[in-house]
Amino acid sequence: MQRLCSPTSLTINIGLPRNLALPWYSENTPDQWGFVANPLGIGFIDEGIGLFLDGYYGAPPPNYDWIALNPYFVGKFQTSTLCDAGQTPPPTPPNTTFVKAFMHNGYLLSLKEVVHFYNTRDKYAYNVMSGHCPAGTVEKVTCWPMPEEQDNKNMTIANLQLTDAQENQIVAFLQTLTDGFVPITPATLSKPLVVRKAALAPKQ
Repeated sequence: MQRLCSPTSLTINIGLPRNLALPWYSENTPDQWGFVANPLGIGFIDEGIGLFLDGYYGAPPPNYDWIALNPYFVGKFQTSTLCDAGQTPPPTPPNTTFVKAFMHNGYLLSLKEVVHFYNTRDKYAYNVMSGHCPAGTVEKVTCWPMPEEQDNKNMTIANLQLTDAQENQIVAFLQTLTDGFVPITPATLSKPLVVRKAALAPKQ
């Protein structure tokens, strides 16, 4: 398959829910050296490029003129290439399943979830945190928790009115986006092919 993708610098806030499964939210107490990685704990909001522009991590941006642009970039993240979107490593050990995480915080765990989110974000929107969808709904299927950051949220997606079959067709297409990479199998890892040159004859 021809390479159909390339890196891009486009930034966008798609309104992704917070991923409370990340250990980051519980790193609000000092470690053995007294360092606190996330003082805000569960109150932390990942503002994407906004965190860089407002100096949240203690260092201002290289150009102070950029600070004025912060309101336009809060919540936005750089979109990544779709190359090898469905690629996963071989099962190691065998008969295990590798779960691939998508988006900047790993909230979505399959291409189907990604496409379904783009299609139904606003159709199944609920003002709840992840893990608290109402009874009778299924998170990531018929319930999307509130966005982590509302500012600059993209409104050109979210209720595309695609059918389940159409979603599956898009997933099938995304799985064809490959650059021809051939994964290494566990067998080759355990028995690497080593090519040695023949030893030189000793000098007379």
